[in-house]
Amino acid sequence: MKDDVRALAARSAQVLYVTDLARDLGLAVNAVKAWISVLVATYQIITLRWKELVGA
Repeated sequence: MKDDVRALAARSAQVLYVTDLARDLGLAVNAVKAWISVLVATYQIITLRWKELVGA
């Protein structure tokens, strides 16, 4: 898990491509999405949607 958090931290303040993160971690995309959902739900990370930032 420590490597997973480091891999996610390395992508901070950038566009997050879940498929790239999953590939780098050797996990399925659905597993990474679920893991990110848990981190968001427990307020460990915050995700911003591009459309929310540009007001589209």
